[in-house]
Amino acid sequence: MRSISYKGYTFPYNPETTGFKCDRTYIKHKYPSQAGNELEDFGINAIVITGSGVFFGDNYKTEFKNLYKEFKKKGVGKVSHPIYTQIKRGLMVSLNSTIEPERHVIHYDFEIIADTKPNVKENKGKYAVKKKKNAKNTSSKKTYKVGDIVTFKGGKHYVSSYKSAKGYNAKAGKAKITLGPNCKGNGKAHPWHLIHTSGTSNVYGWVDEGTFS
Repeated sequence: MRSISYKGYTFPYNPETTGFKCDRTYIKHKYPSQAGNELEDFGINAIVITGSGVFFGDNYKTEFKNLYKEFKKKGVGKVSHPIYTQIKRGLMVSLNSTIEPERHVIHYDFEIIADTKPNVKENKGKYAVKKKKNAKNTSSKKTYKVGDIVTFKGGKHYVSSYKSAKGYNAKAGKAKITLGPNCKGNGKAHPWHLIHTSGTSNVYGWVDEGTFS
């Protein structure tokens, strides 16, 4: 079997065990007087590969030092795994070792998160939306972004951002923007996701443009 490699390091013998973990991001909506929950899917998260094994023999310290050297290097690097071949790039986010009363042996474990070459520039102000200027007034209107505390004016909040989503009445009050129009899977009909920050309001869902200030 082909050896596992990370950046410039190739394992002299593969770890005793490697694991593959993949999960997804979702929001679970719960509404008063409604049985069960309604789920909104935001897609699959990055794959995580874990591994554990031992370095042994005359070069056991050198092998661990070489792996640690690659771990310290900043940034994402090339990853090669004989089974999980869909992983091409990744970042080792943890590397641990233990030494037991054995001669010339170091036990280790690691975690690598897969990378899909995101365009960093696209993430800059990703959720900020600039409103169009009024023809009679050239001054720019306020923009909003994830994390802003706003005042919800009251009205409907919806179980999803799509046009067909169910809506329920919500009280006015302070709320936090948790998702914006440019987030993954946004249906655009109700583009902003708010969660109330006080007992005055009970808004917890997707709302229309212009329903807060």
